[in-house]
Amino acid sequence: MPKEAKGEVRRTLDGFVAVITIKGTERKSFDMPTCRTDAEAHERSDVLAKLAKRFRRAGLAGTSETLRLLEMVGVSAPALLPSVLKVADKLAGGELAPAAANTVPTFGAIGKQWTRGDLHKKYPDYVAAKDSEQDERRIKVLCGLDVGGMKLGDIPIDRFTLEHAERAMQSLPERCKRPATRRAYAQVMSRTVALAVYPLRLIDHSPLPKGFLPKIGRPPAFPYLFPAEDASLMACTEVPFCDRLLFGVLAREGLRAGEAAALQFRDLDLDNGSISLPENKTDDPRTWALDSSVVGVLKAWKEQRKAEPDDHVFVDDNMGSYDLTKLADRLRTDLKTAGVTRLELFETSRLRGRLRVHDLRASFVTLALANGRTETWVADRTGHRSSVMINRYRRQARAAAELELGDLQPLADVLAKADSHSDSHSEQKTEARERRKDKLFQTHGPLGGMADAEDLKSSTLTGIPVRVREGLPSSVIVNIRA
Repeated sequence: MPKEAKGEVRRTLDGFVAVITIKGTERKSFDMPTCRTDAEAHERSDVLAKLAKRFRRAGLAGTSETLRLLEMVGVSAPALLPSVLKVADKLAGGELAPAAANTVPTFGAIGKQWTRGDLHKKYPDYVAAKDSEQDERRIKVLCGLDVGGMKLGDIPIDRFTLEHAERAMQSLPERCKRPATRRAYAQVMSRTVALAVYPLRLIDHSPLPKGFLPKIGRPPAFPYLFPAEDASLMACTEVPFCDRLLFGVLAREGLRAGEAAALQFRDLDLDNGSISLPENKTDDPRTWALDSSVVGVLKAWKEQRKAEPDDHVFVDDNMGSYDLTKLADRLRTDLKTAGVTRLELFETSRLRGRLRVHDLRASFVTLALANGRTETWVADRTGHRSSVMINRYRRQARAAAELELGDLQPLADVLAKADSHSDSHSEQKTEARERRKDKLFQTHGPLGGMADAEDLKSSTLTGIPVRVREGLPSSVIVNIRA
């Protein structure tokens, strides 16, 4: 009985190598960088030897195509090996031994199931629902990292090792240099592997030790928006109204950007002036009373769009959903367009970051505390569960109070000051603006229609010029009762 082809396994400084007979006495070496143990190396060497034997029988041994296929079999991740073997099977004919195929999910596959919410649906008692937008982006970055000849996302979870995780941390992009950011990526890896332990039960224990997570370090300081800067932004008609509306509400209500992007009109009770968030990042439903001026603006916005309950409250200037990954750049660009120049908002240093959309939420907390709002009042709106997070804002809140920055102006008022912020002290422009207002009040009702007698008599009616690039007329007059 002929001896079964197995090949020879050697271990070098660069990893395992299989030495395989190609034809006659000709032998070649094939790297096996994805094999981490002797057992894995011998298993892969067996596959290579059997495949080389089949090529010899088919008269294909030593051709450039078969040598390339053998190289691919040697370096392929276990999850990709079946696809390579299918190609070899077509070339040599017949069926290859299926033992090499690894059906265990990869690190990337489990990460996607987690961030998409699939694991929560399947295991609701053990995997909480969460706002996973950031973690989804982090999983995508991690899966694309090279960890020694293969991508982290392609590693079967039962072969995921501490070495893979350490190499991934070493390969993080330059933008991930802050301790808190690096810890966040490590947490994503740790959580993904932990899910494979339970509830998926794919591995017995996590290969990541308790001390794997980097120390969080001191978080960088981030700026907040001053009331005068907010007023300039809200009044700038060169900035699309949809942007001004979103940023104005975030700064006045303390919503997270993801919560605002998902908000539908069914979540608002505009008759009573309240908002309900049944699902959010902390999985803690909350309801609170909206600022009265915000209520008025949102009422007019809903009527202007003839929006249905399932329609999203906030849309971009093309009437589509916001791309949250680019929203911070959009905010900073809009501020520059509005003439805001404070360097803190736009520059990054070792200890300070530039303004993010999340800092509108920080602006809400800071200015609320500076103007005498209680911690409970703030937490009811932001959803903070402990005093620790809110206390982080107290120092800059004290500074805001000492500087007498004041509070954010009512949203309807600052929107109504469109085109006036650049020359607010010009008497000629003020008179022209008042004449324009008077003319609008005489010809427009609450939503741009004819005003009735009550509207014309009302002294609390505010005209807000609204310009939208696409999706609505270029100039729409929205009149809102204060």
